[in-house]
Amino acid sequence: LDLSVIQTISRLAARSAWSLRPVLADLEQSRARTAFTGSLGQQLAAKGILTASDGGRRLLWDEEEEERERPLRPAATPRKLAVDELAAMLEEEGLFSQHFPGYEHRPQQVEMLRLVAEAFNRGEHLMVEAGTGTGKSIAYLLPAAHWAVHNGQRVVISTNTINLQDQLLTKDIPDLQRILPFEFKAVALKGRSNYVCPLRVRQLQQRAETTARTGGAGLSELELRVLATVLVWLPSTLTGDKQELFLPTAAENAIWGQLCSDTELCPPDRCRRENCFFYRARQAAESAHLIVVNHALLLADVAVENRVLPDYRYLIVDEAHHLEDNVTNQLSFEADQRSLERLLTDLSQSVGVRRYTGFFNTVGLRCRGALP
Repeated sequence: LDLSVIQTISRLAARSAWSLRPVLADLEQSRARTAFTGSLGQQLAAKGILTASDGGRRLLWDEEEEERERPLRPAATPRKLAVDELAAMLEEEGLFSQHFPGYEHRPQQVEMLRLVAEAFNRGEHLMVEAGTGTGKSIAYLLPAAHWAVHNGQRVVISTNTINLQDQLLTKDIPDLQRILPFEFKAVALKGRSNYVCPLRVRQLQQRAETTARTGGAGLSELELRVLATVLVWLPSTLTGDKQELFLPTAAENAIWGQLCSDTELCPPDRCRRENCFFYRARQAAESAHLIVVNHALLLADVAVENRVLPDYRYLIVDEAHHLEDNVTNQLSFEADQRSLERLLTDLSQSVGVRRYTGFFNTVGLRCRGALP
């Protein structure tokens, strides 16, 4: 670990009863006496992959990478899909049988592919009921990828389960990318709460340090453990995705709620300047041909009038029989004591006599010119 990370965690734990406090103190003293330079962050930086920035990391984009991240440009005149050619890929002597040993020709899959391709060509809505074993994913991915690439139009694919998302992103889409004669980009985009916010991490860290200096109780052992986990992880993550962490309990996930990207507490202009993982993921989605989301995020985008997902005209809803329940869950409002307390704490929290932290305090300091 970087010495600065160890020092930060040790400083936060100094007044706590955390069992790792003496271990961190000893490690800090030992590391300070040695010129150790082999941390993961330093190794990545030496390879030109990452560079330090405000306690987090920024990706170093080269010109080729910037070109790949440019938003798609829709074709002036849509190019219709060659339905017969697409269907031939799934026939007994077609492209799939040539590349995948044991490939099974399924007439229902070919029929579904034709219906999906015709729906793209005609700009029509289509509802399909496909039983288990139909091979529905390939039946819609194949025409969707061709349409997106040839017409510069992104296609959003929404699923209900993580298992299906994983199947699309780790098996079905890579299979297509390997055998199709053109390149296309596919990304997964998740809700804001899945991405860490480096700014909110620093705010919690500063709030804890200020509280400790003024004689307050500081962070609980659980809060320390979660914050330490995030501080250790931040220098090396390329995505900021919570899925990379192990937070198995509801209490740990509640603390994650103080550290993740939040629509109400993360100003869009600051997201563009800061090392914002959600903003970076959304930029990557701008240049993707296929964007895989879940129903919850799809409906959250509907609720805020398309401010979550990049603009799109073509949508495939898989596992659509779960959509009604998701509509009920996403387009309703729910408040509880814990969420209200978290919101009020983020807005303002007393850390001493006439001393406060939080959003309101930052606004006041800016109004007085004490902050840029």
